[in-house]
Amino acid sequence: MPGQSSLITTSVAGHVKYWFKCGLISLFVCEQDIERVDAFKLLRIYVSGDLSWNNHVTCIYKRANSRLHFLRQLKRAAVSCRDMLRFYIAVICPVMEYAAPV
Repeated sequence: MPGQSSLITTSVAGHVKYWFKCGLISLFVCEQDIERVDAFKLLRIYVSGDLSWNNHVTCIYKRANSRLHFLRQLKRAAVSCRDMLRFYIAVICPVMEYAAPV
């Protein structure tokens, strides 16, 4: 009937339950409700509710930019190009390449 909400309960392996009501899905694990969040961080990867990469890219940008500051400091201190390249490969590249698709 229009205007009425339907309630559907599904159990997976006896421990996980899904509740669907009014377009929202609730997840229960071992009879405890799992909190719904807009975004979360898992292994330094930011996942948002709409599956966009905005939060993740912003975080990587900030981390890499702060490390580039130290590379600029090395350049001002007249460190050799070879040593600056080593610093870039060891410190900045891992930030930029972490969780990047191949």
